[in-house]
Amino acid sequence: MMRSLAAARFLLAVTRSGGGGVEPRSRTTASGAAFDVYEPAGPAKRTCLLVHGVTLAGKDDLRLRAFARRLAEAGVRAAAADLPGLKSCVFCEGDVGVIADIAGSLWSEYGGPVAMAGFSFGAGLALVAAAREDLAGKLDPVVSFGAYHSLAAIWERHLPESSPPRTEAQWHDHIYLRLAMAFPVMDRLGLSEEDRREVAAALGSYCTDPAVEGKRRAYALVERHSLRELHRLGKDPGLDPALSPAGKLKGLGSRVHLLHDPDDRLVPPEHARRLYEELRPGGRARLLITPLLAHVSPGSTLRGLADIPALLGMMGDLVG
Repeated sequence: MMRSLAAARFLLAVTRSGGGGVEPRSRTTASGAAFDVYEPAGPAKRTCLLVHGVTLAGKDDLRLRAFARRLAEAGVRAAAADLPGLKSCVFCEGDVGVIADIAGSLWSEYGGPVAMAGFSFGAGLALVAAAREDLAGKLDPVVSFGAYHSLAAIWERHLPESSPPRTEAQWHDHIYLRLAMAFPVMDRLGLSEEDRREVAAALGSYCTDPAVEGKRRAYALVERHSLRELHRLGKDPGLDPALSPAGKLKGLGSRVHLLHDPDDRLVPPEHARRLYEELRPGGRARLLITPLLAHVSPGSTLRGLADIPALLGMMGDLVG
């Protein structure tokens, strides 16, 4: 009961706007991996590593900072990782090493097990890191918000562009994906310096600025380049297996909570189901596909009332 109450208070706090209060301390591991630590006012109940998704702000993403502050307010020491690859819209093995490095450092300094929460594409990389032998017994639980199972399956879905966007929500995701894939290869697209700044500004504020004008202007600069072309210029398909949880989770001993939005168009919910099927033989995985989440943010409470007890149970393992 107490764990559910703590989880309920935490979730209500996450839905609030703002997020002032606890200020982070910037840290680095011995090998130079950067992260911020948000300390609770009293003794920490546990330590939780947060792994951001594709965001130019990295550990300074406003949503991640708010989540970390709410954890600290709930008595959990929160450490927000900074992933050089994902904050440049690039998938690279180095980010998996950064996650593992910070997780190991937190375990050595504060004891364990260390909890870990990953968001969107960062959640996929977090699962890959959690499966590493050097982190065995050091992480628990691992909470995944919108993780992918296979990067190759993501590209197979999106690159053909066989279904043009029709609704405003579909356009929102379509423009975001185009900008994110164009960002790391802008120097090869013939864009002026001003155009590059326009793309970077739109992408940097994409999820926090509701205005569509800047997004549309930036999209017009890159729309002539297909997703397949941008993928060829900026992605190494040979890395897809190494950066995908698929096939790596059989021996993972941590509890894994998989949360996913049923309407997620960037990472469809079948990825969560595939992750669950791979983890299920170990008996420590839980799956919740719920409209309480909108991609990785709070979603529709009215549609997801029946899912609240399960969500409270998962969050209770994180903050209780």
